[in-house]
Amino acid sequence: MRMIEANPSVSKSQLESVENQFGFRFPKAYREFLQTYNGGRPEKGHFSFLRDGIEFGVLVDWFLGIHEKENDNLLKYYRIYKDRIPSDLLPIAHTPGGNLICLAWKGNTFGKIFYWDHDGEVEEGEIPDYRNVYMVAGDLESFLKMLSD
Repeated sequence: MRMIEANPSVSKSQLESVENQFGFRFPKAYREFLQTYNGGRPEKGHFSFLRDGIEFGVLVDWFLGIHEKENDNLLKYYRIYKDRIPSDLLPIAHTPGGNLICLAWKGNTFGKIFYWDHDGEVEEGEIPDYRNVYMVAGDLESFLKMLSD
């Protein structure tokens, strides 16, 4: 996989500082991804998955990173979406239409990759659930391979 406009890599101490702010540890593969690319635009960003029995095509616009820039900032996205997506998900990328690619950080879905569709978002004050969330890959490595194929 090739990343265009990747951010400078993240040190182990920067990564641990962010994990401490979140209150959880990232899966090993995501830690390695951040240390290698730290976000950016994938050269090949198209992938597809089955949604209600229909193949659904998506474009990853940008992977989020740990940096001080205004846009595509992992910390900023987490703060914006933490009450809008299921509590066990972390946004790691976004699509041109405002949907998210998320990583499960706990429970029996730990490490799996999900697509969050903002069109089915719960109303303010409701607890987010999985009615607008679709699993797209069993782990980050599989997801990145989907983008390379």
